Amino acid sequence: MGRLRQSHVIFHSEPGTYLSNHQFVHKIWSVPSVHICIHQCAADQRCTSINYVAPDGLCELNTNHRTFSKPEVHYDGEAGDNYMHYYLV
Repeated sequence: MGRLRQSHVIFHSEPGTYLSNHQFVHKIWSVPSVHICIHQCAADQRCTSINYVAPDGLCELNTNHRTFSKPEVHYDGEAGDNYMHYYLV
């Protein structure tokens, strides 16, 4: 787990996880770094979290964020090592 500060916003990361069924369909990109993905999320008021897949640089902006009680959040073993879910703190 870690934290990233972007544009005065703090994101917490959960390695090996992703949030499904909350992406903006028109907001999926291939970006060169997770920082760009986080910047895109911080710039959109609807965005509360991102899924980032390395090394492809797949960036998905989400309208929701993870909680351990939600079944749509997939964890270690299900998501794979390349997935990372970042959410606003």
